[in-house]
Amino acid sequence: MTHIFAADHVHVIGCGGAGMSGLVRLLHESGVHVSGCNQVMTDEVRSLRDSGVEIFEGHDPSHVTACSLVTASPSVVPELPELVGAELAWSRADVFAAVSAERVTTAIAGTHGKTTATSMAVCVWERARREASWLLGAPVRGVGQNGHGASGPELILECDESFGTFARTTPARVGILNVEADHLDFYGNYEAVEDAFVSLADRSGECVVWVDDAGAGRVAARTSSPVITVGRESGEWRVTREEVDIDGASFILSGPDCELLISLTVTGSHNVSNAAVVAVVALRNGISTGDVIRGLSDFRGAPRRFEWLGERDGTAVIDDYAHLPSEVRASIAAVRELGAASVAVLFQPHRVTRSVALADEFADAFDGATTVVIGDIYDAGEPNPDGVTGELIADAVRARVDSPATHYAATRSDMLEWALRLCDDHDALLVMGAGDVGEIARQVTETP
Repeated sequence: MTHIFAADHVHVIGCGGAGMSGLVRLLHESGVHVSGCNQVMTDEVRSLRDSGVEIFEGHDPSHVTACSLVTASPSVVPELPELVGAELAWSRADVFAAVSAERVTTAIAGTHGKTTATSMAVCVWERARREASWLLGAPVRGVGQNGHGASGPELILECDESFGTFARTTPARVGILNVEADHLDFYGNYEAVEDAFVSLADRSGECVVWVDDAGAGRVAARTSSPVITVGRESGEWRVTREEVDIDGASFILSGPDCELLISLTVTGSHNVSNAAVVAVVALRNGISTGDVIRGLSDFRGAPRRFEWLGERDGTAVIDDYAHLPSEVRASIAAVRELGAASVAVLFQPHRVTRSVALADEFADAFDGATTVVIGDIYDAGEPNPDGVTGELIADAVRARVDSPATHYAATRSDMLEWALRLCDDHDALLVMGAGDVGEIARQVTETP
């Protein structure tokens, strides 16, 4: 296999995506000659160009004539002339395999929460002054962009399961947050998702696992690799004396030979569990307790991860990436924990296959809300031959006894109209989804 950090010229097709733009930054800052192209010149692509990367708008086979290695976003069709004409084309899984093999890799995995937890890890490593590279799906507030190349041998990696990206990744240590039914368009069923996480764990030198999550707990029981367990109810490391309020969260993390009092500037019990796993991962990597505590307190949150945007008509507006039933439940519970008596939810389903497969599980995911508005499905390029709409999920919610008042908004303008209407008579408006619904959340706070 070609050593990616020693490649003469790497070209990245579809470099505007969150994961691929991070890869471009990682390679560029590591001294690799890297270029990229994207169908449109987004702000993210312009940022890459401004940092010194050679960027092309659109696609053309001439982009790859002098390249030693070409890779592409999973959303790029295999028939694209640039890929067909490439002498050596790698999938994103190939790239992750090479990157993890050529660095001492600490990975964070899970079907949700991994961008937040990986950002936490970056903050801890920065506080410890460990020269680590990183690759994840969003900028790290106060630290840097979504990809960074450093002179040291370590890499902190958000280990992405979508499209089988982590199928050949070989971390020295991995933190596993949770395992749920997701990306079923690729895996087919939950069992295949869990098997993929077990395989990742088997390829890792050590696993730190949040065992309060049922799926992660099963992975811990099945893997042949050494496992360190973390949890509230069970585990070698325990979370106790947990306190969550509007300003953040704090908890005691007790292990076999030490006890840490950890304070976070982000709120929610889900962030407590993320931080607990990161803390144990860092300690197992030889980072001091003081640097772990200070690094986690440095974390300022990841974009669109329970992000407070401001208020409108006395209603707090929170933007969140939640798109799985458990994430929706956790985010609504977090708003309730902060004292909101009435919670309005604007939810944009993400992917057709996910919406169909999980409709029944979404039925009770909104139970803590007062009013729910379901938008149409953000299909992320998936085919939709049966014309499924977000009303599938709205109907599932409505079918429950004592369900919250639930409405369906078929268009973006309808969603914005509902969002504006929901302010004033609710304590909080929680805007959720993995598509482009965050733009509506910002319109709510910015529209006069």
